[in-house]
Amino acid sequence: MMLKAQRWVFFCYGVMFMHEFAHVLSAWYLKCPVEKVMIYPFGLYAEMKDTESLSFLFRLFLYGSGPCVHLIVFIMIEVLKSFHLISVVMHDYCIQLNLNYLLFNLLPVYPLDGYQIMLSFLYCFLPYRSALILSEMFSFVVLFLFMFYSPQTIVIFISFLILLSMNVIRCFRLTREMHQFYLKRYLNGVNYQSKIHRFEDCFVYRNNLIIKENEILNEKMLLKKILKL
Repeated sequence: MMLKAQRWVFFCYGVMFMHEFAHVLSAWYLKCPVEKVMIYPFGLYAEMKDTESLSFLFRLFLYGSGPCVHLIVFIMIEVLKSFHLISVVMHDYCIQLNLNYLLFNLLPVYPLDGYQIMLSFLYCFLPYRSALILSEMFSFVVLFLFMFYSPQTIVIFISFLILLSMNVIRCFRLTREMHQFYLKRYLNGVNYQSKIHRFEDCFVYRNNLIIKENEILNEKMLLKKILKL
């Protein structure tokens, strides 16, 4: 019985490792530094920096690479079954575990991939600060819905507490996170297409030109004002 339990644990963490390794490889390709990789009951988490400097497609590539790994895992499981290397029971159980892990990671809850993908889309339509605050509010709503409507198991409860604590801590760090974004943007600049608007904020995927009192501020001037330089 212990051997069977160890086999399931090995499979789960094997899939988690493949998932996170895909993120690490993508981050290396996109030159986004990976500061650390942490282990949680719901999986591994690679903390990556400078992702806001990426374009929309590159952000989708970075955060979509992990979920795409599960498609490969599905194929591997089917191949093992076709060669009779695993039983039908094990095949069905592995398929279910892989599907559950994929769906869990696609939840729009910080710091899961679903959250980062959602935020990538919000950056297309909303200025940076609005997108960040809205995504965090949505993260809390989905997190509590997930807790109340998912099967009540000890793993899910522990995962909920960890995710909740991470979201609460992040709320206190949002101001610092915003400041870091604006500062990096001010120092490095961008090469995106220009966008003229009236928000005193930056659209992440655009070089911003702000209309204010019948004059146009370029992004550098706006950021200087936001940073109070």
